[in-house]
Amino acid sequence: MTRMLLAALLAAQAATLPPPFPRDGAKKLIDNERVTVWEVTWPRGVKTPMHRHPFPTVGVVLDPGALTMTLGDGTVRETTFTEPGQAVFAPAGFTHVEEGRSATPARAVIVELKGTPGEAAAAPAGVPPAFPRDGATKLLENERVTVWNVTWPGGSAPTHFHASDVVVVGIEAGTTRSTPQRGEPSTTAWKFGDVRFNPRGRVHREEVVAGAPRIVAVEVK
Repeated sequence: MTRMLLAALLAAQAATLPPPFPRDGAKKLIDNERVTVWEVTWPRGVKTPMHRHPFPTVGVVLDPGALTMTLGDGTVRETTFTEPGQAVFAPAGFTHVEEGRSATPARAVIVELKGTPGEAAAAPAGVPPAFPRDGATKLLENERVTVWNVTWPGGSAPTHFHASDVVVVGIEAGTTRSTPQRGEPSTTAWKFGDVRFNPRGRVHREEVVAGAPRIVAVEVK
């Protein structure tokens, strides 16, 4: 009975907690029916209020650093972001306080995944999917997302199809050219921390025209 009562009290508390955003240190970058994307910084010694994440979230690290998290049940968890491009996932309902604890504040792109998983777009006959492919390493996968670290070995990627909406985060600078199956080519100059949303259904090939770009691609299911 005591455990049931505690669970009921925790559930009631969570229902009244605020969402994580907006707040100081969080800048909204993208907002549409599929995702809301924030750039978030955790200054040392600054605590957030206790909050509850209403959506599943994916974090892509920009600046490494350390956080202390106090969970809704009082458990304290130390978290360290180790390198740019690292990806982490938290389920809907995750409840905690966050506090930066590194001299250089940790910074990340946080993708809130709205709604429920949808059907992937059907690929045109004979066109392979965007991933997996040479230069793409899977960082994590679950029922809501697949996250890839992407480079272009050899300087190009053959014609492929994007079945999912994708949030793309620039990690290393460079310029790519996209040539669609129909239409004119376009170039993208990637800078560290750039964030873009690309809708599903694209068929194109890619090539590097300057630098050695690296991105993290968050495929939204």
